[in-house]
Order: sequence, then structure tokens, then C-alpha cells
Amino acid sequence: MDGRGKPFMVKIRYKFITFREYETEAFAEYLEYKAAKGWFLTNIHQNGILRFEKGEPKKLNFCVAVLPGSSGLDSADNWNARQFREYCEEAGWKLQYGGTLWQIFYTEDEALVPIETDPEIRLENQRRITFSWGKVLGQLFTIGLWLWMLSSFIKEPGIRFSSYENIILIGFYAILILIMTGRLAGPALWFWKAERSLRKTDKFPVTTWNQVRFRNIAGGIIIIIMLAFVICSGGKSRAIPITLLLILFIMFALYCGKILEMVRETENATKTGKAMIYIVATVIVGTVALVFFTMQIVMLFPDKDTEERRYDRIAEFPSSFEELGGYTFEEGWSEKSQQTLLCFYQRESGVMRDDAGTVQNLTMEYFKSPLPWIIQSTKKTYPVYRGNVWDVQIKESWIEGGTSVVRYHYRWIGTAKLTEEDPDYNYISEWPDRERDLYVISNEKELLALDYSTVTERDVIEPAVKAMAD
Repeated sequence: MDGRGKPFMVKIRYKFITFREYETEAFAEYLEYKAAKGWFLTNIHQNGILRFEKGEPKKLNFCVAVLPGSSGLDSADNWNARQFREYCEEAGWKLQYGGTLWQIFYTEDEALVPIETDPEIRLENQRRITFSWGKVLGQLFTIGLWLWMLSSFIKEPGIRFSSYENIILIGFYAILILIMTGRLAGPALWFWKAERSLRKTDKFPVTTWNQVRFRNIAGGIIIIIMLAFVICSGGKSRAIPITLLLILFIMFALYCGKILEMVRETENATKTGKAMIYIVATVIVGTVALVFFTMQIVMLFPDKDTEERRYDRIAEFPSSFEELGGYTFEEGWSEKSQQTLLCFYQRESGVMRDDAGTVQNLTMEYFKSPLPWIIQSTKKTYPVYRGNVWDVQIKESWIEGGTSVVRYHYRWIGTAKLTEEDPDYNYISEWPDRERDLYVISNEKELLALDYSTVTERDVIEPAVKAMAD
């Protein structure tokens, strides 16, 4: 018999609420509130989905404790758990729910001594479970993985920050990193404050149900906004398919959680084996989730690289193709022009043919940003890496009117890098030795890269230098 009494009909209700390991008082306060309304906890799924059944309203006192030494990989009915529950029941407490982590007891005797009376032992037990090596390593690994993914987005800040699509992706990963960091830093700060409180006042700090409720409501709002964003990202025509995919993903995640519960209850499996299964399942679910959300963000923006697209120049370059050696703009497949509040980026190619029909190309890349950091970081992405078949050196550099100019000279050494066994040897060995120049002209808020397919002397690019210096 649990705290429900004898209900006249069974009604079931589920609540998604997360309590941290040190929020036992808040958990007990919440259960007392629900019991007074006639709802009694019967199970906890995935450590956050609480199952309640309807019964006769009662005034009960609850005591919530975390199982000492719990690792999350042990069976909910292991020897330590049984011993702990027997000890509590001998003290007069009645078991309401016993899981791998949470041990929940109730009583109608308001004078009954609490289960945990030593605050220091209680604090240390909660700390060990909160910062178990498996949880900490898993969170640090996740943060490191997301930081690596975020860094890959900002390696070329001039291009990335000129696209709202990339800015949203960067913001998305930054929010995930902040959330995961908060899940580590928040408990660490709480335990630090708790230790200080115990040393100064001998009082154990208590987290209230209202504080937990506020955190859960805020988290729920964020989740709802993200789900609405995902569903609406593809427009009305794709709203239903995306919703179905989202439901399938949630069911898949819950199914994986159920499998993990079954693995945890398997007596023959070792902790190492269980941990490996947990890690693999977490990586799979996390990867699928990241790919899914990333694809929905990408779908917000139309594909600009289709054959039917028309290139539109947003702004003029500091110097025209004609001023830089007589080149004429020739639309191909590599033109791009995009801008945001943070950065402007434009790339075009020009072509020039001499009397002998020899083709010379010029590709211009132009960046403009109110943030000097973006320009300086973009400057570090040059010279353009063309593979180990090119030798590149700084041939000259100078400053004119506050504008910096660097000339990178490329020399073709492709044949020397290949052997006869290479499949491209016969094709590449017929290429003549070649040289080409790349000029990078920059000031605090602008950068212009002039990539010539031939050797080009500095007097040719003088109009661009003067335009950037003015």
C-alpha cells in the first residue's frame, strides 16, 4: 500500500519535470503539494517524466533522498538500494518510489525524524552523485565536440558572418554550449555556496519548489520556441512532414532510453559494458538531433547555387575589373554576394584574352565589416591553400595611407610532388611550369583580395590600393 489510499477509479497523469540531485527538499515539497490534490507518484521515467495516479487527497510528509553511491548504471533493485530502503522503513518511513537515483518515502507522522540528519554527509553524497566521472566526462566531451563544430563555423569569419544562415547556426551551437556549460557550472556554484553556508551558519541551503518550477518553465519555453522554429522552418507545405519527423525522433529517443533502462537492469552486464552502451546511444541520439536541427536551419534559406539563380551584385568593388588590367566581368558559377549587419562579402571573376587567345583570370573577393576583428581574422585566412603542388611565398608587402598590401607569389611545383604511380601523373606532368600572384589589400574595416592567374606587377593593382586608402 502506498500513499494513494484506495482510489475510486484510476486516472493517470504524466509530468515532465527535472530535479537536480541536491533539490530533494523541492522534490518533497512538490510531492506534498500533489498529494494534497490527490495525485501520487508511481514511477519516474528517463529521470524526468513523472507518472502520477489519482487517489484520495491526503496530507502527507515526504522525504526524498538520493541513493548513496548511485552510479546510474546499477539496477534499481540492487543490494545497496534494498539495504537503504530497509533502513528507512525500520525508522518508520514508507516507500513510495525506489529507483536507481531517487528514493522517495512518505509518512503521516509529522514528528518522524528525517532520513538524513547529518548535513555534511548529505552534501558530500549529493556532490559525488552530481559530479560522477561518467556525467562530467560526458558533458565535457559534448561541450568539446560542440566547441569544435562552432570553431569550424568561424574559421572564415568574413564569409560566415555575412550569411544569416551561418549566424543562426553559430548562435544555435553557442546556445547549446551555454546550456551544457550551465549544467556543470550551476551545480558547482550551488555546492560552493552550500559549503560556505554550512561553515558559517551550520544550516543546509534549501532549494524551493518555486525555484525549480521557474527553471522548468523557462526551459519549457525555450524548448517550445525551438520546436516551433523547427516546424515552421520549411513553410506551411512542410509543417506536417517535419512534425511527423520530430515525433518519430522523440519516440526514437524515448525508445533508446527504454533500452538503456533494460540494459541497466541486466544483472549479467558489467558496469563498463553498460557505460559503453550508454555512450554509444547518447552519441547516436545527439548526432541525429544536431543534424536534424541543422538541416531545419538551412531550410530557412533558399538555395542560391542552383542553375536557375540570377546573380545580383549588391555593391561595387573599390576598383573595377577594367581598372585592374582590362579584365571584363564574366558570370560563371562562383559569383556570390551576401551581407548581414555584421559583414558584407562579394566575389566575382573577370577574364582577359590577349591577341594570341591566351586567357587570364582575376578573382576579386571583397569584405567590409564594422567589426575590425572580422577583417583581421579574415586576413589570416590568406594565402589561399591550393594544395602541396604550389609553393607560396610573400614576395613583398607595404603600407600606403593606412592600407596594408601583401603580395603572395605562387609557383607551380606539381610535377615534383607526384610519382609515376599517381593516377594523375600523365595528365599533370604535361602542364607547363606556372606562376601567379595574389594581392591582399586591407584596412581596419575592408579587405580586398585580388587573385590573378598570372604574374602581375604591383603597378596594376595601384587603383585598388588608392581606392582603399582614401
